[in-house]
Amino acid sequence: MYQLSDLAIKAILKDWHLQTYCPPYTDVMEWIRSIESHCNLYGIPDVQWLQCANNFINTELRNALAKFGPLSWGQFKAVLVPIDRMSDSIPTELPLTRI
Repeated sequence: MYQLSDLAIKAILKDWHLQTYCPPYTDVMEWIRSIESHCNLYGIPDVQWLQCANNFINTELRNALAKFGPLSWGQFKAVLVPIDRMSDSIPTELPLTRI
């Protein structure tokens, strides 16, 4: 499977004008759809969607998610949705269900 270089991703992201994910002020599902839509529009492979999304989340959330180790896009969404619902706590393990 092909992947874009980090430099190419960085150049593409400069054109995006997405809202930074900031609960409770951002609708999590709308934000996820925006990331997916932009990635599809720019031809970014799904294995790099999380790399793009990381540019639109705050450092605190990025650090909290890092404790799970490398995540797939499906795992990221499965963790982010419960975080959004709780807004004040981070789950301690990955949910088994996928979005």
